[in-house]
Amino acid sequence: MPLNVYIARQPIVTVEQKTYAYELLFRGPQEDGSVQSAFNDGMIATTRVIVNALNHIGVTNLVGEHFAFINVNEELLHDDSLFTIPKDRFVIEILENLIVDDAVIERVKQLREMGYRIALDDAHCDNAFLDNFKPLFPHIDILKLDVSLIDKEKLKEHINVFRSYDFELLAEKVESKEDFNYYKALGCRYFQGYFFAKPDIVQKKALDPAYKDIFKLINLLDKDASVQEVSMAFEANPDITLQLLRFMNSGYLDLTTKIRSIAHAITLLGKR
Repeated sequence: MPLNVYIARQPIVTVEQKTYAYELLFRGPQEDGSVQSAFNDGMIATTRVIVNALNHIGVTNLVGEHFAFINVNEELLHDDSLFTIPKDRFVIEILENLIVDDAVIERVKQLREMGYRIALDDAHCDNAFLDNFKPLFPHIDILKLDVSLIDKEKLKEHINVFRSYDFELLAEKVESKEDFNYYKALGCRYFQGYFFAKPDIVQKKALDPAYKDIFKLINLLDKDASVQEVSMAFEANPDITLQLLRFMNSGYLDLTTKIRSIAHAITLLGKR
């Protein structure tokens, strides 16, 4: 059944105010016809963003040749479906409410060793935040400083500590030229906020697949499951099955015979 899918995107810019990346944000339709960001399950919200970006709208259509930042909570961070996200296009943005422990540190190290870029969201200078996240500092690429939460006097005390690590500083929620100039002088390389642009919403009509089931299916393929197991997983999701068959029969692959079953599609296309 066709439906409207939405993604909000907000640019992240350089010191020269040229686009470096976009943060992709969940947006969903409401009963009154409006589109808003409210969603109770952070993992499902993020997987919808990823699926819409990869499967419905297209990453290049959304962000061009730039990076796409996506919010990742603790549940998704430890889920192997995260490995299905193209590492050359996405930046994994760790949320500020995550509790850092040995498992989190090892996971972040593993992702970076695989080539993923890691950002830490909503950073500020409170002792509780620093005590929790400091063990991650050697393993991230970008620290996003939340301008709305930062005490500038405390920041002056910690800025040299931040500079001692290899990550870049990004000032987010920048709403004035004064803030832009202040954080630029402190050495921030990237910026995000209403001063540059509000999030805009990209809309497209698409089929509504079972988003989490897509990731389970990709994970099943990644584990080299049998054709029968993969076929059964597809058959449990008619919308996903229909999309695959449409793709196989679209002419893109220049096939001489019409594909009528998932097993046939997998045999011809290959699980990878």
